[in-house]
Amino acid sequence: MKLNLQNLLYVILERNQPMFLKGYEITDTRLGLIGIGHIGYLVGTRLKAGFNMDVLAYDPFISKEKCNDMGFQYERDLNTLIQTCDIISISVPLNDSTKNMISKKELSLMSTSTILINTSRGGIVNEEDLYEALQNHQILGAGFDAFIEEPLPAHHKLFTCPNFVGTPHNGANTYEALTRMGKGAVGEIIRFEKGVPTLTNIGFNNLP
Repeated sequence: MKLNLQNLLYVILERNQPMFLKGYEITDTRLGLIGIGHIGYLVGTRLKAGFNMDVLAYDPFISKEKCNDMGFQYERDLNTLIQTCDIISISVPLNDSTKNMISKKELSLMSTSTILINTSRGGIVNEEDLYEALQNHQILGAGFDAFIEEPLPAHHKLFTCPNFVGTPHNGANTYEALTRMGKGAVGEIIRFEKGVPTLTNIGFNNLP
């Protein structure tokens, strides 16, 4: 059989590097941040500096001016961010307004080349809808470190999706991080007791 150059290259690559193991580079792609608190800011800053990513950010509690000062493009509409970004990273707390924030509708707006990352809290992304989107290849893949049930059971159906990676929500389980968490919590209590603004503004509105 006669092979053209493109087919010949494919045969050679497949023999030496199985194509099912191929990946995609993130350099010069577009990152969408949902939530730009401390963690979201660090994620965006490092990916922008390290991979020259174009960073869009959605956060209803951050002004456009502050977002731009961070070095990100401000996007006031969540759906627009979802439709236009290659990689979407979620960094928001779980509350009434963020529960099931990403469900069937939002997943359907994503491109088939989108990668969804959740390292914040379980319940923000509807896991049933995520499973369907992965099975139907509505999105390229997902990487999650937070789930409704933790640890996620080994037999959970998300693990049957070859385009899904799950880790056991222990990214902060280092000596240094645990020390910072303890000091940070104590510092917030002291600031609250003194009646000065806390770094996270938690509880400050309840002061007399």
